[in-house]
Amino acid sequence: MIEFGIIFAFGSMFIAMIETFKANRSTAATVQSLLIGVALSFSIVSGCLISRFGLLKTSFVASIIIPAGFIISFFIKKIEYLYITISVVAGVGMSTIHLASIIVIEQFFPTRLHPLCFAIQGITVNIAGALYPELIENLLSQFGLHGTFLILGGLFLNGVVVPLLLMNRRAPNTCVMETKVDIESDYADERQKLTMDDKHDSVSDATAENEDDGTCFGRCTILSIPFLTIVFASAFSVPPINTFVGLVVDLIVWKNFSFSQGVFAFIPFNAFSIAAKLVPIFTQRIKGFNNYILIMVFCVIGIIGQILILLSKSYVSVIAGVSCAGICLGGVLPTILMVCVTLVDSNSWPLASGLIIAVIGLMSAVMGPIFGSIRDLTGSYEIVVIIILTTECFAILIFCVAFIISHQARNQLTDHKNRNMCHYASR
Repeated sequence: MIEFGIIFAFGSMFIAMIETFKANRSTAATVQSLLIGVALSFSIVSGCLISRFGLLKTSFVASIIIPAGFIISFFIKKIEYLYITISVVAGVGMSTIHLASIIVIEQFFPTRLHPLCFAIQGITVNIAGALYPELIENLLSQFGLHGTFLILGGLFLNGVVVPLLLMNRRAPNTCVMETKVDIESDYADERQKLTMDDKHDSVSDATAENEDDGTCFGRCTILSIPFLTIVFASAFSVPPINTFVGLVVDLIVWKNFSFSQGVFAFIPFNAFSIAAKLVPIFTQRIKGFNNYILIMVFCVIGIIGQILILLSKSYVSVIAGVSCAGICLGGVLPTILMVCVTLVDSNSWPLASGLIIAVIGLMSAVMGPIFGSIRDLTGSYEIVVIIILTTECFAILIFCVAFIISHQARNQLTDHKNRNMCHYASR
């Protein structure tokens, strides 16, 4: 909430950066888009670091470098240096903290609680995203941009204590149960082992076939086709809205509304984003409901939001469009994680979740400067909104493909299980 939530409110400093450093929109947009890009794309490296050094050490180091990046920014005189201090240094720390929270959910909580845990994890970020803009607006008016960086750095120092909660704790979902066996029972255990090996052989052919054609459904590797298709679709669904959040204040000012009205837009955006993150908790109770469908519904809502922003002239309609964007962003990413956590095994989850977030981050980092440049060249956000709308449409198409692939993989796995059950019963 404290350390990652600032990403979704950093856009409230967009105009302040332009005025303080006398920069153009493309340069200012690069700071926040690069922050989002690093905070998300570094997750694949963070996953490797967490696997190598553990949650405690990596989270503790990350919680130190976040405030360090903001405090150093107090002394910065050129906006380009913010690429290093905030976008890279602080972004790396935010990436690690965010991924650590996802891994904690997967390792410390049972599968039935994953939707609730992902919702709580996401809601706290949106609560911060709604509170930070008002705080930042007040800080900017009293202390300026540099003073705001310094005070935020002091705020982030509170996060240093949080990783200590992981001390002397062992993840139950990754523990291996050890049993002491008497010498007298060795023979019985060996006989049981042979029986289990025989059962394993009866299903090994089906597993091998699934792995060979890359359509292994369920707890597979990150190289399985269902998982990679989801990753590809994620690259076109979340990044456009991520970039939109960073530009929302300037976009509303472009629509001839005030800066304060632009800052206020973060409140409905994050409020509806919170509501969207609660939806998967209820839909999982619907028997037979497919999360792929839910993802596509969220994307459609995002498209409706961009249409409202593009065509509307009243402030209420613009806020309605921003709220739809919040629903899209709030609902798509948690639901994607819920789908993917069922596609890969527990050992691959740190790398798999890191890969998803990394791809989203890289695309977000690319889109920010592009959107800012388009705004500078055309003096309008119309083309930007149309690009976001078109990209979301393409994402829906890819999610449809992912849904078909996963459905086929499930049917193949069911057929293999039925054949193997019949084969084992006949033996």
